Amino acid sequence: ESEWRNGDWQAVRGTKSVYVPNMSSTKYLTGFPASVQAYACAGATCNFDAAPASEVQYLYDGNTSFTTAPAIGALTRQRTKVDATQFIDQVFGYDSWGNQVSLTQYTGYGTAAAFAATDAQTTTFCYGGGGVAGCLDDGLHTYLLWTQDAIGAHPRVTNTYDPRTGNLLSETDLNGSITRAYYDNFGRLVKVVRPGDSEASPTFSAAYIYQTPKWTSGAYGFSTRVTQKIDASTSAVLQKYYNGLGQLVQTRTIGAVVSGALKDVIVDYAYDGMGRLWKQSMPREVASGGDMAAPDTDTAVTTVYDVLGRTLSVMQPDGKGSGYTYTISASALATTITDAKGNVTVQQTDAFGRLLSVLPAADPGVSYAYDAFGRLTGAVYGSAGSTIGYDLAGRKVDMTDADMGYWTYAYDGAGNLVSQTDAE
Repeated sequence: ESEWRNGDWQAVRGTKSVYVPNMSSTKYLTGFPASVQAYACAGATCNFDAAPASEVQYLYDGNTSFTTAPAIGALTRQRTKVDATQFIDQVFGYDSWGNQVSLTQYTGYGTAAAFAATDAQTTTFCYGGGGVAGCLDDGLHTYLLWTQDAIGAHPRVTNTYDPRTGNLLSETDLNGSITRAYYDNFGRLVKVVRPGDSEASPTFSAAYIYQTPKWTSGAYGFSTRVTQKIDASTSAVLQKYYNGLGQLVQTRTIGAVVSGALKDVIVDYAYDGMGRLWKQSMPREVASGGDMAAPDTDTAVTTVYDVLGRTLSVMQPDGKGSGYTYTISASALATTITDAKGNVTVQQTDAFGRLLSVLPAADPGVSYAYDAFGRLTGAVYGSAGSTIGYDLAGRKVDMTDADMGYWTYAYDGAGNLVSQTDAE
């Protein structure tokens, strides 16, 4: 990948994928990567002979080397390089129908010559039979019925489904608490009942309401009403109205307390010919009850866009607002924002959309630095700076901060943080 910088295309990052195809008389397996290496590039081209910035190796069908061609293409081991000598090993198992039914991780690391073996931690998944111990055959072999974590004495997390739609009906957690879900005839969620609540008084409920007559000109066609239980006597109710294009045209918060009285609070939305949000009204109170209210876009926030869809202005109901201009500055996109008081803030982003700097009307500004893979590596606020370092697996391993000093972090092979050392 390249970006235009300093008057020329500059390589930023590159990826090299290696394949070991199986093209026997009975097999044609050519799309399974054996290794994927990522490179940080400099200049017009990328040097793929240099040391990679990251590397992942893929082993298939129980093979012990990533250079061995797959037989059927089931990924059974993945090795992620951490540094010059160590790898994170993950092992995958499958049932007779190809569902992944086990994941084994290790707190220790592997090497180029040996797989990780220290403290294997295996999570097991049941999809209804297929050779997994304790996994009863449900005849479907499609839905995740239970999960057993690496501590075998722990209870399983179990699930039930509607086999017609695949909708999740219930989940039982490690404590034996059950969360249930209910659906309408179209498979849409209508209720969620968490532990302590009931079907008659659910934690969450949703209603889907069609206008009669449907889709008439100038009116909404469909609305949803969502009720979220807060406590035994209080719920938050929100109704949303949509037009025939599926655009949200009004929200109504039902039964809100406004100045000590129960009211409904309404916000209206209008769109331009490109489907972009054009106007959004200020919240207003109305008498509680009733259906969709007449829209009021006279007291609205109005947004204007340029031909590229970028915001040019955001005007408040009083006619005051913010303006936006866009320029190219030193191979970065500079967005200049002028607020209603004339204060100017300049933001710069690069070709990948990463924020490079923010210069507010009143100093100090802040700037950000990234590595070739988009990870934040530094920030400078005024004269104070911070830096962050990563290992080849992308884990944060050190940080230097103007206030906190130098910190380091260490992880085991399963990705758990095992030590953190501060500046003291």
